[in-house]
Order: sequence, then C-alpha cells, then structure tokens
Amino acid sequence: GDMQLIGEAYDVLRRVAGATPAQLADVFSKWNVGELDSFLIEITAKIMATPDDLQAAGGAASLVDAVLDQTGSKGTGMWT
Repeated sequence: GDMQLIGEAYDVLRRVAGATPAQLADVFSKWNVGELDSFLIEITAKIMATPDDLQAAGGAASLVDAVLDQTGSKGTGMWT
C-alpha cells in the first residue's frame, strides 16, 4: 500500500539520489495528485517540509533530519 511506497520511495530518493527534505516535500506534493492522491502522501509531503524550529544554530534544518531512526522494546510488548 501507500506506506510501503512512501518508505521505499523516501529511502531511494534520500539515500541514492541525495534528495533533500525540501525536494522530497515537492516530490510527494506532486505525487499527491491523481492516482496517488491519499492522506498518507499528503502528510508525508507536509512532514518533509516542516522545519526544525527547536534545533540550535547549526543543527538539522528539517524536522525529519532531527528524528532518531530507532525503536526499542522492554520485552513487555510496550514500545519504548
């Protein structure tokens, strides 16, 4: 579905093509027209365009760059 498409497209465009979050926001916005029009594509574009207002000078300019790509489990079935 859309989540798989978004995840794989992000990975290829970001890691392979070297697209910036601003460029990704533009791509997802354009995809959110016609056949790919969906809430998930729409919010992905908005997330990619969101600046990180809380970072100190010299930090990540985009909120998506400031998010730690990590999950964990305490063994209780609860996400940490």
